Amino acid sequence: MVRPTDERDSSRVSEPDTSALTPGIVGYRIGDIEVHLGRVIATRQGEVLSLPPLSFDLLIALARAAPNVATLDDLIRQVWPKSVVSPESLSQRIKLLREALGDDSQYPRYIAGVRGRGYRLVAPVEELREPIPQTLSTPRSRAPIALAILFSLVTIAAGVWLVKFRDHPLSVNSNRASLPPRSIAVLPFRDMSSGQPASDILALGIPEAVLHQLASLDRLDVIARTSSFAFQNREIDVREIGRRLNARYLLEGSVQRDGEQLRVTAQLVDAQSGEHIWSMRFDKTPQRIFELQDAIALEVTRALKLSLGPVEAGDIKAQGSTDFAAYLEYLQGSRLLTTWRTADMVSAEQHAARAVAIDPKFAAGYVLLGVAKLRTAEYSAGPDRERRFREALHDTRPLIERALALNPKDSEAYAARGYINAFSDLATSELDYRKALGLNPSNAAAYEGLAAVLYENPARREEALQLIDQARKLDPLEPRLDVAKATFLYYGRSEVGEAETLLIGALRRDPLYQPALLRLAQLYWMVGRLAEAIKLSEQVLAADPSATQPRLVLQNLYLDIQDLKAAEAVTRTAPEPNPTLISIMALAGHDLHTAGSEAYRAASLGTIPVVGEPMPIAALRLQARASGEYLRTIDVLAERSQTEWDAAGQPIVRDPSSLYINVVGLADMLIQGRQAVRGRRLLEATLVAMDHEARDFKTGDLWHRQMRPVVLALLGRNEEAIKELQRSASDNLGLQDWWYYAELEPSFALFRKDARFQTMYAAVRKHAEAERAAVDRLRSSGVVPARR
Repeated sequence: MVRPTDERDSSRVSEPDTSALTPGIVGYRIGDIEVHLGRVIATRQGEVLSLPPLSFDLLIALARAAPNVATLDDLIRQVWPKSVVSPESLSQRIKLLREALGDDSQYPRYIAGVRGRGYRLVAPVEELREPIPQTLSTPRSRAPIALAILFSLVTIAAGVWLVKFRDHPLSVNSNRASLPPRSIAVLPFRDMSSGQPASDILALGIPEAVLHQLASLDRLDVIARTSSFAFQNREIDVREIGRRLNARYLLEGSVQRDGEQLRVTAQLVDAQSGEHIWSMRFDKTPQRIFELQDAIALEVTRALKLSLGPVEAGDIKAQGSTDFAAYLEYLQGSRLLTTWRTADMVSAEQHAARAVAIDPKFAAGYVLLGVAKLRTAEYSAGPDRERRFREALHDTRPLIERALALNPKDSEAYAARGYINAFSDLATSELDYRKALGLNPSNAAAYEGLAAVLYENPARREEALQLIDQARKLDPLEPRLDVAKATFLYYGRSEVGEAETLLIGALRRDPLYQPALLRLAQLYWMVGRLAEAIKLSEQVLAADPSATQPRLVLQNLYLDIQDLKAAEAVTRTAPEPNPTLISIMALAGHDLHTAGSEAYRAASLGTIPVVGEPMPIAALRLQARASGEYLRTIDVLAERSQTEWDAAGQPIVRDPSSLYINVVGLADMLIQGRQAVRGRRLLEATLVAMDHEARDFKTGDLWHRQMRPVVLALLGRNEEAIKELQRSASDNLGLQDWWYYAELEPSFALFRKDARFQTMYAAVRKHAEAERAAVDRLRSSGVVPARR
């Protein structure tokens, strides 16, 4: 596991001295590299890497600091303890180490520089330790040893009775165990009350609190709330629940409230056999609910101690409030936030605000308030959504910092801060997410967030996939995680088939899950299955007419089947005028002035999403070419593409959309604006970046199908451009917005009358007509609305 703390060692490491090392550490695993201290070698997939002694020392020093930054002074002191070394010499040694590891400073897989401070390892770092003798294990020929589980209850838990306990083989060596032995799911408790206030909330809140407390334990996989609470009010055999959740143990129970008396029962069940291990009953007042939750979590921990090792009661982390009224507000807000409905998000924010007003020292309440604020702003509609979300990011930070000041061990707070930092500082965001996971190794949301952060670096997308798989393991019924993995595979690897399988699987569990419907629609759009994509997009838009992205996808789909009336209807019926939609519609009607003006307005408002970039950026280029006013467009596209130039005048390509739409548009504008040398350099660098991404990062070329022919045509390499277009048409891939490229793309002007170009687009047009006929059939059967 990645170490959450800074454990630096100033000893020189090229001359191994086990007495100077942390006891038991024999090396480090750094991503796919294993470093062996005793043998003084580093290997990758069994092959020894050629590392000079100083490079080996430097790698060890970075590993010891991970995941923190190793400062320049620290590295010099460790690697050159008796020498005077300049930062320039260290920089040169880092360069040599990167070369030996096959690393790329622009897209680092292993070593990243932190300007003005030092360097850090971006690959996950795990300590390799000497194996510990398994004194508790039993030979295969012997039956598992049945151990009596003795519960010594603390005196503070007055009113707790042990109803039943038995000798039960909890050993990880059980021959019959096929479910992961160190795994547990906490199910929602049954509400046995009749008409008692807040009893239903307590029936969910108590197990949720216990779940969070257990999740802080290392080496125990605790299934996330989303999946384990999916079985509320469902009569399903515990063995089937265990199978679906892939959890060996289940904690279930009931809550009964009678005025100021609260009776709670809890049972621990072996999902492999269906047997009850123990059950307990608690009689308390609601105000003593916190003692009750601690007692349940403690006894579960003790029952599993053979699998987990000894765990003290103090290691179990409670919710952080002793005020029942504040806690009740918190539970109500937490429950509302799980629905993902905008109105419920607003209500959750109100409950959280009341919770911290009642108890100003309630750390988890501040986290809930911050997350609710962010989610409300992020998922609300309207043209000023971007502004409101930025304001929410700003307003939420002090709430999270307040939570961490009150409880520095709050995993949820670190995860929330990681999410906030992801919009401005990916390196800091990664550190926050890793801190969250160090405190709560079962935090599925933190794994998901960290995966999203690492995915931004093409060199680390394999790590991102591993992290999202860990999140899916901890939250197996959450469809959002399947959509996330499908997105990683689809955009990051061009793996259309596997992405489709994941999305269809998510929809089998939840046929109305909008993110899966929309992502599948986008996938079908890419591969030319336009009628199916329209059907899915209409379904999403019908469920949420205020949503912008499905409306944008649907508009583009109708344009691709040349149903301009339907596209116009989609644009016209938006809740508020949307400049991106208006720009695309104007471009389809060859109204270049309106298209360009609305595209500028959308860019200034920050409302052009990645899925909607191609046509507004095309509109900017066409208007600039028509007016001769290039500087304004150059400024817009330089900012959007994040293009920089080094001291030698060479471009650094960083288009964040990864589709290279902005950077190619910028190059076009530079060429047209009498900066042809810079423009051509940028185009050549873009081709190199595309090839590097497809080959070295294994992304495939699916997402370059649109812009690569444009780059080649702008460079005058028309034969290559035509061949690329023919390949896409033959594969029926990457033909979105084909009408624009067939009729308007200026770089294709010189070969637009070429017979090969004409033949190719005639075939594309024929395919579009067939898809339109399929849509008409869907309309006739009432599956798709008649948009006129």
